[in-house]
Amino acid sequence: MRSILMSTLLISSILCFTNAQEKSIVGSVDNVPQIENELDGCACRLDTIFVSTFDGKTAWMNISGEITKLSLTKSTNPSSKKKSFYRIYNAEDLSVTIDFIILPKSPNESEESDGYQVNAVITFVKGKHREVFKVKGLCAC
Repeated sequence: MRSILMSTLLISSILCFTNAQEKSIVGSVDNVPQIENELDGCACRLDTIFVSTFDGKTAWMNISGEITKLSLTKSTNPSSKKKSFYRIYNAEDLSVTIDFIILPKSPNESEESDGYQVNAVITFVKGKHREVFKVKGLCAC
């Protein structure tokens, strides 16, 4: 009986440790002065976890409590016919892939307005840690 109890405690300790490791390491980048100072008034903001310049060349995420600047390594651009595009970023030992889908403009938005609303999927990989986020955002001036 005692060995069964010890085994149960050991297994539950391992499960708790595994679950603790699965916690998200991505945090908020809302209103971070060092990011806001680098933006030119135009940006892509995806929920509170990702910010980039409008052209996507530079981006930031909060990784384990530190603001990490990401460099664009590969991308496609949206067009009037193609409403989806992607961007791939790297920084040291991490990779971030974002698949964007541009949403149709609402009836009260003019077709000439700068910017667009998006749905996106962010795939974040750091070492063996992988997270996928479904987010909404705005790319605008």
